[in-house]
Amino acid sequence: MWWTPTSQQAIHQNVEQSVRRLSPVPELRKRLKGDSVRIVDAVDDVHTGKVALK
Repeated sequence: MWWTPTSQQAIHQNVEQSVRRLSPVPELRKRLKGDSVRIVDAVDDVHTGKVALK
């Protein structure tokens, strides 16, 4: 992979922060409670096209 351990850690922290920021959005909260939407932690490797889910 092209990422260094430090950049990989930063990427994962950014994904976690994004999930935390999305979770309290009112419209998303309604849909999360109704099971029509899920927020998942995922990182896409643009070179391989593989997606890593947490």
